[in-house]
Amino acid sequence: MLHCLRSDGGRTEENLYAAVYNELRRIARNLKKTERKEHTLCTCSLVHEAYERLSAQQQTQWKNRSHFFAVASMTMRRVLINYARDRMALKRGGNAIPESLDETSCIAPGLDLEQLLELDQLLTELAAFDPMMVRIIECRYFTGLTIEETAEALSVSSSTVKRQWQLGRAWIKRRTEG
Repeated sequence: MLHCLRSDGGRTEENLYAAVYNELRRIARNLKKTERKEHTLCTCSLVHEAYERLSAQQQTQWKNRSHFFAVASMTMRRVLINYARDRMALKRGGNAIPESLDETSCIAPGLDLEQLLELDQLLTELAAFDPMMVRIIECRYFTGLTIEETAEALSVSSSTVKRQWQLGRAWIKRRTEG
């Protein structure tokens, strides 16, 4: 379906959306475990926003399912970071009233907005000298992929994912404590 996406007038896109929707929702639900409780971005909103951005990428040639979900993890990170930045702008004087959606479908985060933005900054710094480590952190943290799923998505070994995941977490911890 990924290879036929651009050549069939939209029929494959509808089928693709149906095929990946549940997996994207699973990934978004995993984010609930890492975000704070007051987060008002719903799982459905995150999935729809990420999918909208993914489907708008006209130039992307999807290699396989793993490639699609690896890019989806980066996209979900960007959606969350943009959401956090927007919320911080509102927090600092904006007049918009946040809409709280159904509590059962909203992401329940552990990081506050400042911490999320700090994490994004740290990942941007880390990407300057180890982009693969950042991809692994995105897949594991932002989409909740397992070690094996991350290894498949990034075409690396499980031991590489484990090692890079541990090193990345240690690097972030050292940077935030120091």
